[in-house]
Amino acid sequence: MKTILVALDGSSFAEATLPVALGLAKQLGAQIELVTVHEPMPGRHNISGSSAHEHVLERELIAARHEAAVRALDAVRDRIMQRADAPVVTTTVLAGVPAERLLKHATERGASLLIVATHGLGGLSRQWMGSVTDALVRHATIPIVTVRPDASYESRTPDARAEWTLRRLLVTLDGSKAAERILEPLQALVPTTVAYQLLRVISPQNQLLRALTPTSEHERDLAEQRQAATNYLDEIKARLQAAGVSATQRIMTDSVVAHAIADCAHEPDIDLVAIATHGRGAIGRLALGSVADKVLRSTDKPVMLFRVTTDDAGTEPAP
Repeated sequence: MKTILVALDGSSFAEATLPVALGLAKQLGAQIELVTVHEPMPGRHNISGSSAHEHVLERELIAARHEAAVRALDAVRDRIMQRADAPVVTTTVLAGVPAERLLKHATERGASLLIVATHGLGGLSRQWMGSVTDALVRHATIPIVTVRPDASYESRTPDARAEWTLRRLLVTLDGSKAAERILEPLQALVPTTVAYQLLRVISPQNQLLRALTPTSEHERDLAEQRQAATNYLDEIKARLQAAGVSATQRIMTDSVVAHAIADCAHEPDIDLVAIATHGRGAIGRLALGSVADKVLRSTDKPVMLFRVTTDDAGTEPAP
């Protein structure tokens, strides 16, 4: 049975992942494992000179934190189990650096997917949720689904939180083999009843070049890009349809690729955005020309990120 790990930190913000997790568990026939991680206690890294009393106190504090985390996860599990269609749900409390422990546990469990909440703002977050997302994506070997709750989420009661079902997903492609790697986990995980919307964004010449070249040349360049994109998406669509997957294609023109992806993602029939990322770059931001990072921070739809290695990516340019 597939296992979906859901990272929680005790906040209702992090619980925004639950509708997505439950929807995917139902569609994939998977079990859910709720996981939380205790960070090291600040200022307590070196206790070699501490008194026996301080050692006992620290152990008691750690035990109390662990028990509180167990109770919190058990409460979430009990709430889920009240549903008639509840999947198998287990809970795990870990200790250590959150991203490192989550990734290690995902490997040990053979998890298929890790779901995590993110505020999509950068910098420090509520609890530890959100701040670990970049680190997870940089090093994960399984797909990461990020959920960005809207501002009103924490004011809602659990009963008011809508259920979530994956019916149509947006697959972002840039013409490279690296970007196509997102299709592998999708086809391994997602039922063939889910429709794919394939998206390729083409970019017009920048304003300076447009000012220096005739309009006819600019239009010819766009037409050539569009034809190449059409041929490329036709090939991908045919491959998916041969595997029994319903797929449509769309080409958008925008000088900022992430803006076009976000605009397409906002359409009501899109339930999830899927994008490959190198998962590396300056100050830990996502790569692929920062497209994945910008999409993650600009859409309220769940985003599946799948890290590709340098060898996978090759030397092909990303958007």
